[in-house]
Amino acid sequence: MSLDKGIFPTKWKIARVTPLHKSGLRDDKNNYRPISVLPVISKICEKHVARSVMDYFTNNGLLYERQSAFRKGHSTETALINLTDQILLNMDKDEVTLMAFVDFKKAFDLIDHQVLLSKLHLYRVADSAIKWFTSYLTGRSQFVTIDGQQSSRLPVNHGVPQGSVLGPILFLLYVNDIPLHLSHSSVDIFADDTTLSASTHWNDIPSMVHDINCDLAALNQWSIQNKMSINDEKTKFMLISGKRLEKKILEKGNMDIAVKVDDTQITEVNCQKLLGVTIDNRLNYEEHIDRLCRKLSKQLGLLKHISPYLR
Repeated sequence: MSLDKGIFPTKWKIARVTPLHKSGLRDDKNNYRPISVLPVISKICEKHVARSVMDYFTNNGLLYERQSAFRKGHSTETALINLTDQILLNMDKDEVTLMAFVDFKKAFDLIDHQVLLSKLHLYRVADSAIKWFTSYLTGRSQFVTIDGQQSSRLPVNHGVPQGSVLGPILFLLYVNDIPLHLSHSSVDIFADDTTLSASTHWNDIPSMVHDINCDLAALNQWSIQNKMSINDEKTKFMLISGKRLEKKILEKGNMDIAVKVDDTQITEVNCQKLLGVTIDNRLNYEEHIDRLCRKLSKQLGLLKHISPYLR
């Protein structure tokens, strides 16, 4: 009935939000993660729509090939394998790889509904479906519950619904056109994780830096046009060369690398966590293994502490 009439019932658009403490001081609101719960019946309807949407975009070849989230046959593993293979191929050709790890501020929460609906129209989604999505996105509200106490409802005018089935898919479609605006870099997208990468011979790094900066400027312009915002404090870059090429670069000297977003220089890092794996500038995964060992050591210590009570 909802799909036939192009109307998403108002009762299905009310979210109950519960703050979940992450870590740190409990009186600091920044140490809480909001958990949004929607009516179960709304998710049943959304699952049906989600299948239809993904079938339409997949069958018509509309999805960017290196967008790896929320798609069959794609995962964090496939995304990391593709990225790692490309870096290793570059090393074999005496090329270094420059990667920019782009962070969008509150990416899922800032989605503009009108921009999203316009993109669906450009993808030639049927008018009847766009009418339904308009109803689905608008008129939403949420309230907060803490210790049995309930706040008043407030409207939600931006973003995709947290805790929904369709939210992640709609975000995927929102950022799907990013690669069309970039000319020099390879782009890997996994939900709100966007990574730009470019490569060149180790002796020609300045030209590669110029290319990355051009594409970061273009990406920043895209974010403005699409009413999103790049967080330049959390956006980082890393030069991956391997031990052999790193030695040649150091011997050459005078290698000043300035990567910028909107005229703001971003921070260079020697290692970066990407899709659950810590990548370092030599691609040897030592830092990732060290972090795993430290984490396992803590867990083993906890098991040892409680083991007498498990017998």
